Amino acid sequence: RDIFVKAGLKDDYSTGTLDCELKIEGNIAGTVGYELVDKTGKSVLMRMGLAIKESMHFKAEVPEVLTWSAEVPNLYLLNISLYNEDGELVEYIPQRIGFRTFEMKNGVMCINGKRIVFKGVNRHEFSSVSGRHVSEEELRKDLRTMKQNNINAVRTSHYPNQNDFYELCDQYGLYVIDETNMETHGTWQKMGA
Repeated sequence: RDIFVKAGLKDDYSTGTLDCELKIEGNIAGTVGYELVDKTGKSVLMRMGLAIKESMHFKAEVPEVLTWSAEVPNLYLLNISLYNEDGELVEYIPQRIGFRTFEMKNGVMCINGKRIVFKGVNRHEFSSVSGRHVSEEELRKDLRTMKQNNINAVRTSHYPNQNDFYELCDQYGLYVIDETNMETHGTWQKMGA
């Protein structure tokens, strides 16, 4: 029903920490397995045969990970597989993840222990061709243009964007400040009229 994956770093900034929560819906008997694959296709972590429960949580450490940042957006593929009692695959969930840690050091924002210098833009989810529907091709063009102009951060102006946008930001290497409609236009009218 739901998945939440956190991929961080230990204090050495080279050991990855994987923390995954799964919510399983329905009375399914069987097992869950997961595998972490690097960008070359090499398996770096695997665990199979975990008994299915309604709520599952697993953690692991991964030594010498390639870290994710806007400058070098290294991504891993986390493959989660659910098997029924007969060992047949019933669900497969691929999830791209990047190991990184954000922290404040002496009032300075840092990622993976290094200072971040934001060079960002505001972006409304809008197409000059199709209005409020933005195609994947247009999304990719927007992000390529940003990267070509040394932009490393995007603010989703007022509203969350479509899911593909966030996945592409992970791939292209862009920090995202995601707004969730915190505007108060409706309160501008005097006395609520």
